[in-house]
Amino acid sequence: MPPRLLQDLQKMDLVLDENALLWVRWACLHSSYLYESVSDSPISAAVLDLLATLGRGWMRLAMLDRVRAQRGDLTTNVEVSGVLASDHHARALLGAWTGDIQAAFYGKGEAALIAAGRRTSAPEAVAMQILGALSLVTASQAPADALLEWVSFSPPRPEPEWRYEDDSTGTSSIWHWELRVDQCPQECSAAAACAARNA
Repeated sequence: MPPRLLQDLQKMDLVLDENALLWVRWACLHSSYLYESVSDSPISAAVLDLLATLGRGWMRLAMLDRVRAQRGDLTTNVEVSGVLASDHHARALLGAWTGDIQAAFYGKGEAALIAAGRRTSAPEAVAMQILGALSLVTASQAPADALLEWVSFSPPRPEPEWRYEDDSTGTSSIWHWELRVDQCPQECSAAAACAARNA
């Protein structure tokens, strides 16, 4: 078990027994490392994919609960979709955390890409595998809640969209300032505001 990963889990009050820790150890391996260096592994790349899928699913549930706690209930499917659309942001944060604590093991090609600062999804994949293993052994959302809190995840605030229109008479123009409903935080009192000026 990478020592800094174990330290962080303990700080998050995620105390695991030896069997649980064994799952987390395997989850630290990227499929490229598994292929190159662990020929007799008791788990396969398909199992790692399943762990990543499990981890992402729990993370998305935790994201929704976290936003509800911060902003109030999500009352429409559009609002829910807007929150879930930021899951790439959460995965990026967790992938960066995995790199910071040196928890992941990669094959030579992936390691070279990371060392060169090239874009790769490998850190995010390992982060999801670790979260999946933690969710599996605890049979709960607690690890996802703890990890999102640990990396200070919060969905990005919406930015207003300005749209310019001429009215049908051609005598005035209108700038529309709009907050897309699927991006608007719950505390917004209105989804749009308008300001007009004479031509």
